[in-house]
Amino acid sequence: MKRKLLFAALCAVIVLQLSAVAGFITYYENLDSKIETQGTEYRFRVRLNSVDPDGTIHFFTEHDLLKYDYYFSGDSASAKAVQLNVGADGFASFGSRLDNVPKEGDYLLLNRPNAFPNKTEYASGNTALYSPTNFNLLSYYSKMSWNGDAQFGQPEAYITVRIYRGHAVVTGMYIGGEDVRTLDALPKPIPVTGEQETA
Repeated sequence: MKRKLLFAALCAVIVLQLSAVAGFITYYENLDSKIETQGTEYRFRVRLNSVDPDGTIHFFTEHDLLKYDYYFSGDSASAKAVQLNVGADGFASFGSRLDNVPKEGDYLLLNRPNAFPNKTEYASGNTALYSPTNFNLLSYYSKMSWNGDAQFGQPEAYITVRIYRGHAVVTGMYIGGEDVRTLDALPKPIPVTGEQETA
């Protein structure tokens, strides 16, 4: 009798665990669909870092520059979300850290290791973007004069990100106004004039 009860209890535990796993899978599949169909699209300026042979482009965002501030400094270590600000130029930037997840508004959940802004790469699938001589895009785009002044830098680059209730997916990347999936090669470095920021 005891064995039957133990076996029934074990079966119940296994069924509950399988149900929980199935529930998580269903939740995230539905979440992906909702991000795609109901999410709001934002544009974030980025700096290009490197490109892989398969066309995956790695980039930096404002978040990367402030990462330690977001995650490791005293009062901000417990932040659950970050507010998004959209400028007059239509580009989004990271704003105040939030200790509680807001019920509405423009925000992004933090501490999601497999999603933007932690995952700063875009799989373009365009293998023409890779070259053994320009895989390191920071070096490729940073051309200095003999006295150390920047002569050339990166063309403007930005990503499109679709966000739904704080969850985000990178949906595209544009360099010099062109979709990276359609480029025959990476754009050449552009001349730097005046006080223009360089890569």
